[in-house]
Amino acid sequence: MPARSILRIGLLSAIAVFLIAGYAASQQAPPATLPAQEQTSASAQQNSPSEYVLKVTTRLVTVDLIATDSHGNPVRDLKPDDVQVFEARKQREKIEHFQFFEKLKMADASAREPAGVLSNQLPIDRLKIPPMVVLMDSLNTEGPNQLQGRVHVIQLLRTLPKDTPVAVFLLGTSLHILQGFTSDPDLLRAALDRAVAGNMIIKDPVLDTKNASAHFEDTTAGLGVNQGVASQLGEIQNFEKEEYAASVDLRAKETLGALSQIGQYLSGIPGRKILIWASESFPIAMAPDPDTGNNPFAGGREYTEQVRNAANSLTDAQVAVYPMDVRGVQAQQTFSASQSVSRPQAQMTGPQLGRELAEEDLNLQQSQNTMRELAQDTGGKTCASSNDLSGCVLTALKDSSTYYELSFYPQSVEWDGRFHKITLKTTRPGVKLSYRRGFYALDASALAKKQPPEEHLRQACADQLPSTSIPLTVQSGPEDQSSDAQGGLQYLLRISAAGLGTPQEGGSYTFHVRLADCEFAQKDTVFRFHEREMPKSVSGEVYKGWQASGIPYHVALSPAPDTRRVRFAVLDVSSGLTGAIDVPVRASEIAKAAAAPPEPPPGPPPAPVVTTPYVELPDKVKGSSPPKIVASLTFHMGAASSGTLDWSGGTLKYQSAGDMPLQKSAGAFAGYAFGGRFECKDGHFAPVEAGDTEPLLRFTFHNNSGKLVVVDLKGDQPSYIGDLPVDPSAQTLFQQVWQTSHCQGH
Repeated sequence: MPARSILRIGLLSAIAVFLIAGYAASQQAPPATLPAQEQTSASAQQNSPSEYVLKVTTRLVTVDLIATDSHGNPVRDLKPDDVQVFEARKQREKIEHFQFFEKLKMADASAREPAGVLSNQLPIDRLKIPPMVVLMDSLNTEGPNQLQGRVHVIQLLRTLPKDTPVAVFLLGTSLHILQGFTSDPDLLRAALDRAVAGNMIIKDPVLDTKNASAHFEDTTAGLGVNQGVASQLGEIQNFEKEEYAASVDLRAKETLGALSQIGQYLSGIPGRKILIWASESFPIAMAPDPDTGNNPFAGGREYTEQVRNAANSLTDAQVAVYPMDVRGVQAQQTFSASQSVSRPQAQMTGPQLGRELAEEDLNLQQSQNTMRELAQDTGGKTCASSNDLSGCVLTALKDSSTYYELSFYPQSVEWDGRFHKITLKTTRPGVKLSYRRGFYALDASALAKKQPPEEHLRQACADQLPSTSIPLTVQSGPEDQSSDAQGGLQYLLRISAAGLGTPQEGGSYTFHVRLADCEFAQKDTVFRFHEREMPKSVSGEVYKGWQASGIPYHVALSPAPDTRRVRFAVLDVSSGLTGAIDVPVRASEIAKAAAAPPEPPPGPPPAPVVTTPYVELPDKVKGSSPPKIVASLTFHMGAASSGTLDWSGGTLKYQSAGDMPLQKSAGAFAGYAFGGRFECKDGHFAPVEAGDTEPLLRFTFHNNSGKLVVVDLKGDQPSYIGDLPVDPSAQTLFQQVWQTSHCQGH
């Protein structure tokens, strides 16, 4: 028997379950001196990070645990003392967190964003049934088997509980979403109808009866022993082996990249998720074949490490993979009628047929080994060699609906990136435990530093699916018809502070966050990239408000005429975590979304968020300008005349006392907001010092309920973006400030 058919590839079983991040060193900008006229309503208070921040900034290993009895029924009453965790063969680890989940009994409380607000978080935060993604893989699947896989998935959908949220993806030359999460069977069926794509899979040359080497052997079969002919045949076979290996390289890279992107896309959904991978897969290894070609080592490949890395991304997002081999139970193709008709005479011998049978068995085994590795490493199960694939997949729902989540801090572990096996045991007799097999001792801070922030952000824009690791929302504002480079489309982003590393120094918190906006033209693979840095150092009281409502950031864009959509990508430099959100660029839809009244949230109104009001004035000083904890600004002219801009309540308003002229208050506010850094030169508002930056001309006001408004003076007239209303009295004041900043009347 040929050496290749008896070769056994040793496979390591690995799992990476970590939520870690490091703190990046960052300098805090010195606070500016507040003027005597400012009236502050409360002092800054220190606030500790949320539980989620603790999870992503510590070396905590989290494991999903499925416990069943001898009949396969879930065990619901395990206690932490009933479970023991061991890292490799070392001492027992201390369980820090242990929680039971039974999603089938959870109430459906899906969050809804107000009208005109987009979110990168999938609207299925709390579910009756775990979410399921079906990945139809045409890249690795022959056409007839794609049709067979579609039939299996349709059968599966018929047996699912009616409220199961399902999304359908297609992997072809790239990854596509055919249908977002829905429970509508008609929409899912329509998506599956589009999930069959043409494919040209290069076959293993040993099994390909129509390739060049088979034809060459058949035409030279009567020449007897001829060294020249044998050499030519060997070169042809070398080429065919390398061509086949290169095609598998490409399939493996695209497939594992798509699986990793799906993990990032689902990371924003808490808890366990299900990924059904309907495919023929690709071989996890291809051993050298000494029986063909002049080079016995040509065409050898091994993808175990790449598969393990993809599993790492999936387990990090708590995604369990359930591969479905769409071939089901099948007879060996060597003896099929289609093969026999086209088989060359040279391949009709007994030894050659035996070799092909062995090769076919080995290819099937190696492709299913890829599936088994992913399933085992992510806590799933392989559905193969069965015609009841839908029944097999139903176990995924059972596993993902009832499970335990436990966490521990590994002791005596060097965080050098190596894989560490874990073992879970239970003192309860008759209980079977299923869990992920280990973790990577990865130092997130070191990993984040290996890739420059710009490259990390570019990758976040290039990914087919937006990452949901950092929650984002975006609200579009009114269009600015000016031709200024800072005008155009206005957006207000809110970045979840809970997903970011927050180094604390004294009573302040420092964020090291980068933002990029990527403008996509007609082709999805082409985008224009603009990077922004957002240094933020805030007091504990401001940080408390940000935890409740998110970090606000205003962006003004002037997209090119051919732009179809904009992706905003956020990077936490300390941890390497990203979040991204896509916004369609259609002027009419943006205007409509901005004008639509917000829909009232279901149920009773939420309790008000009480924070200290503050204002952000980016043009006040050079470099980072920390927010000013203040509820109002009062400007005096003599003892009896004053003007006050107040945003502590439900609106941003201006009130005057005595005979205070509006122009005086506007001039005083402009002088304070710009800090004397700009002046009118030749009819243009320009920096006083050469080399200083151009003014941004925007101010952000935050009230005591967590609402805000961005006042933008860059365009032809002031614009207001946010959920804090601006009273006409304040609009009149800002019209005067706009005239000052545009050098009108000078």
